[in-house]
Amino acid sequence: MRNIGTGSGANTTRCCARWPNDWVLSPGNTGLGGRWAAAGPAVSLNVLVPEPGSWTDVTKQELAQKVASDAGLNGPDAKAAVDAAFDAITAELAAGGDVAVAGFGKFSVTNRSAREGRNPATGEAIQIAASKAAKFSAGAALKKTLNAR
Repeated sequence: MRNIGTGSGANTTRCCARWPNDWVLSPGNTGLGGRWAAAGPAVSLNVLVPEPGSWTDVTKQELAQKVASDAGLNGPDAKAAVDAAFDAITAELAAGGDVAVAGFGKFSVTNRSAREGRNPATGEAIQIAASKAAKFSAGAALKKTLNAR
């Protein structure tokens, strides 16, 4: 953890917030009939922020670096391999197919039907068009590895 502000303790940052029960719904036009406004005094909170290296999200560049070190490739070759793998998966899904990687999982396309939704700003009913979305189903070996800890 790291200190990103002027907090009073190590590994903390100070920010201004209000107690949850001090927020009230007041008349106004936010599209949903009102708006939240502060009714009570502000308080200081200490917030823990993780170090950038400890975040769980891995970028494509970081993945390519890991592939390079694990497979003994140079950086540009590993980046090209990672890009080629993602391009192949994308092309197969765009063509309507599935990609199954033994021991890892299956990438597929799911169809979302048209439906009615709401504009969150105005509350107005809107039509959401039918669409396709990528889906990943973890394989048994991946699930076993994730649940081993």
